[in-house]
Amino acid sequence: MTLPTPPSDLNRTERKVYRTLAQRLVDRGVDPIARATLLAEAVRLEARLHGLREAEKQTENSARMAAARAVNTATTELRRITVELFRGAAKVDAVVPIEVAAAASANDADDAWRRHMHWGDKTFTHDQLEARFGRPSWSAMLYRTEAECVGVNRLLDKYRPRCIPGTDLDELYREIGLPAPGPRRITPPTGSTSTNQTLAGLTGTFVGDI
Repeated sequence: MTLPTPPSDLNRTERKVYRTLAQRLVDRGVDPIARATLLAEAVRLEARLHGLREAEKQTENSARMAAARAVNTATTELRRITVELFRGAAKVDAVVPIEVAAAASANDADDAWRRHMHWGDKTFTHDQLEARFGRPSWSAMLYRTEAECVGVNRLLDKYRPRCIPGTDLDELYREIGLPAPGPRRITPPTGSTSTNQTLAGLTGTFVGDI
């Protein structure tokens, strides 16, 4: 099958996501050209959802409920579009595939900090990275890859306020190709007033709303 051309209004990252998702349709026996409009809607909405989640993290308590509703509404709409997008395929994805969503939300700063903190890349020192990108985000400190960030946050959204079942975590880490993390404490950068949060991956329990 021929892949459709991404719409001109998409940015470089979104065009990459568009092509990746189009290829997923081809792999599942769906003609992406026939669903090009839905394909573009899914990519735009995934990018918007990422922005809404970032905004939710920055809101104060009084506005957090409204921000959470906006995230939930966008998530529901994205699920609807994606089901339509993959309708007729051998298996319908409930949401945009994790690797597609991760490609849409990845950024150079988090990638660089993750390589340094989680994967032993010492090309740059901590001070050099901070001078170039600023302090590491909580996302970069907590998650080894953007796919892990996307997958865990989806599970948090699904089960909040309950704990994430260990079976769901096992399935997630098989999907993204990472070993499940053991209990680890994340220490914020020097001078940060944020409270330490613990990610207890092996027990299937996440302490704190991350």
